[in-house]
Amino acid sequence: MKGLAVVVAVMSLALAQPPRMPKGLPPGFKEALPADVVRKLEQIHENTSLTPEQQFDQIDKIMSALPPSVLAKLPPPPFLSQLPADARAKVEAVHRDTSLSWKQRHEKIRAIIEALPENLRPRPPGGPHGPHGPPPPGGPPRRRI
Repeated sequence: MKGLAVVVAVMSLALAQPPRMPKGLPPGFKEALPADVVRKLEQIHENTSLTPEQQFDQIDKIMSALPPSVLAKLPPPPFLSQLPADARAKVEAVHRDTSLSWKQRHEKIRAIIEALPENLRPRPPGGPHGPHGPPPPGGPPRRRI
């Protein structure tokens, strides 16, 4: 992916949820990124004194500084393959736009996806209930995309 795929991979998990940082790097990133970049990203992920927004900002600064040749080696986020070609092209253009902050990219990608008919929107990881599964019995229902 020629964009800031790490940010988008993280954002794809949070399309209808407040941003939060996953526990580690997306699959394939350790193999594609230089070792020093991997170390920096892992340190950000492990730093519990940072808010999720601060983590996203720091990751964005690192990823935005990488040359296109390195970014091209990163695997695309899983949800991208579920999008129609025109929406995929729009999302990829937003990925490559380094003039936008990670938050602006997240908002634009979310708008692109929400503009799609519901049957063409990507399914959340873990099925219709998301990565955390269905709500507990008797508990409040979880918000769906």
